[in-house]
Amino acid sequence: MRKVNRNTVRKFDAILLPFLALLFLLNSLDKSNIGNAETAGFTYDTGLSRQDIHTSMGIFFFVFVALQPVGAALGRRFGMRRYVPACMSLWGLSTILHIYVRKRWHLIVLRIMIAILEAGFYPTTVSYMSLFYTKFEFATRLGFFYGMTAVAGVVGGVLSWAVFSEFPGQHDDPTAPEVPPRVLRAPDSTGWKSWEVLFLIEGCMTMTVALIGFVWLPKSADSAWFLNGEERAWAESRMRADTYPDEVKSKQGHESLSRHDVVSAFFNYQIWHLLVCNVLSAIPATAFGVLLPILVKELSPSLNLLVPIMWGLFLLLVGLTLTVLAPIDNYWLRYFSLCVLLSGSFIASPLTVAWLANNTPEPGKRAILLGINGWGNLAGVFVSVLFTPSDKKTGYVKSFSILLVCVLASLAGFAAFRFLIVRENKRRRDVLRSWSDEEKEREELLGDVPAPDDYRMRIARSIGLLKLARKAGLEEDRKGDERLTFRYDL
Repeated sequence: MRKVNRNTVRKFDAILLPFLALLFLLNSLDKSNIGNAETAGFTYDTGLSRQDIHTSMGIFFFVFVALQPVGAALGRRFGMRRYVPACMSLWGLSTILHIYVRKRWHLIVLRIMIAILEAGFYPTTVSYMSLFYTKFEFATRLGFFYGMTAVAGVVGGVLSWAVFSEFPGQHDDPTAPEVPPRVLRAPDSTGWKSWEVLFLIEGCMTMTVALIGFVWLPKSADSAWFLNGEERAWAESRMRADTYPDEVKSKQGHESLSRHDVVSAFFNYQIWHLLVCNVLSAIPATAFGVLLPILVKELSPSLNLLVPIMWGLFLLLVGLTLTVLAPIDNYWLRYFSLCVLLSGSFIASPLTVAWLANNTPEPGKRAILLGINGWGNLAGVFVSVLFTPSDKKTGYVKSFSILLVCVLASLAGFAAFRFLIVRENKRRRDVLRSWSDEEKEREELLGDVPAPDDYRMRIARSIGLLKLARKAGLEEDRKGDERLTFRYDL
């Protein structure tokens, strides 16, 4: 069966994973294209202000964050192959409608629409991926998938450069970027402006790929159109072997969600600990996913059309420290610091998602946890008020200093989380030593063996939180990672 397994995984890697990565690439482009559009005079042409960009971005992330669990639940209910392509088609259309923005409320309404439609994309897609890859394969594939966030910056920069080379920018705006010499149209041309073409191309790309998704994406591993009969059967059986006996993903499918799943996810202390760390660590990546074109443009006029290079050799703290300490007028050093900073910005988030996916056997609870973890995009709300036009003269030193503190706090939080997980695994081992083999087997199958409360249960019971959870639908029996026979991976 080794050959069958190898062929099955290779087909997933060659046919399914690249398409999911393409979806995420387009998702990242449509979320951040407003920054590239601004470097071509978007606000100048539409009569808006730079502050309107920050306001719309803050509102976008507020709505986007608030609806993450809702989007995850809807994705779980309707299934990846229907829910995500439908949402992508609509947010692609919303991207195209940016062409007609002329007032502030136009921009805000469109960003809200995109936020609503994108809210469930990430948790739904990641949960969907976990139906095809075992926990030993998942982290590597998730790293490739999440890496599209960085690739989107490169693709967006190259696409913007190509569009700006052929279509005019706004020459009358003293802060607008220089238009390449290949542009032949007059400044007052009534033809397409560069930012209009950018929104049109990216929106059409998203809608086209979304329509393909309706027929490309299989419902589950055992129904994948690109596998033969033997490979489908093996894909099914290997995922069964990767789960607990009663947590069979293929039987639950991708459209099952119980009340216990929702309540258990919201009353899970781990997700709230990770969420705080995720917010703090995600601020740099969120900031520069949207604002990097604007910040780079303001470093020096000669850098307007350069595409930032992903160095990948230094960590986030090194880049932040260099950015804060570098002289304001040393453009090249500060630009280099931004590249270093970016190389470490995309590490924490995918590893957090991989940990949650690998340590949550029940698909329904996993989907909700990933949705709650998506609240880490709350970082975008902070970013909208952290980097403002008024800080331009000081080189954003104060903003970068705040980022440095946030990342240090996040590092301490992740270290504390690891300590808590090690201690929890030790507690479970100690409990199991006092049990008979029959009790261990019953716990693994049913999760109803009487066990001593830990300090969290005692606190929850004393403040009435456990009673509230029971009323909300939390079952008495332990399930999945709640069972004392389960060990958390580190």
